[in-house]
Amino acid sequence: ERVNRTLGTYRNRLRYLSAAQPYLESLPTLVRFIRHAFVSVSRRPEDGTDFLIDQLNRLSIDDFNAILIMCLNGQGNGAVQIIPSMYERLVTSSFLHKHPDATQDYIEYWQAHLAETFDPKAPDEIPKWKSIYEMASDVGLEADFRNAYYFGRLFRHATTLSLTTKWHESQEGLDFQSHDNQDPRVKIALPLAHFLAVRVIVLQIEHFKLEEDSEFQRLIDTYTEVIKASK
Repeated sequence: ERVNRTLGTYRNRLRYLSAAQPYLESLPTLVRFIRHAFVSVSRRPEDGTDFLIDQLNRLSIDDFNAILIMCLNGQGNGAVQIIPSMYERLVTSSFLHKHPDATQDYIEYWQAHLAETFDPKAPDEIPKWKSIYEMASDVGLEADFRNAYYFGRLFRHATTLSLTTKWHESQEGLDFQSHDNQDPRVKIALPLAHFLAVRVIVLQIEHFKLEEDSEFQRLIDTYTEVIKASK
């Protein structure tokens, strides 16, 4: 039984790697641009907006790494739950890039939330901040709100949609299965993660005025074709 389980896992891994092959072929190029966008930038808290944008973008790339590892292991349910986090960081970073004057409001909002969490004597009134959709609409990312933010959050919570991953339709009706097929979520998370990662790199290069490389546009074109082919 243990051997069968191991062989089954190995076969699944090969299947996941095969499905991700178009993305893996361009991964070395993507990693090179990630290094270019982040290794050459070092910011400290006193840098204000620049520091926040750099840190949010770095966290987005951390999310991308986690999603990629999960997808290559067939953990689509987990991967799709991280997509909203990556999207939210990108939207917030893009908004601060466009509206650096909003930096102080952003800091005060989250500082108040932290104080409310850890200090029982914290003031009841929380400073206002923008909704994710409002910021996304402002920076041109609203078209991805449903797939990259709303959908993934449904799998993060105890929704009926999250339960359907364990259901299997048979002649007798719906049956519960202990091992669900997570391939559909992998097919959703993998292209979204790459799309968002590219947007993060573009933002990092633009904000910090880094040297652009014509090969980066070719990488974007390649991913665009891969994503279209996967639909």
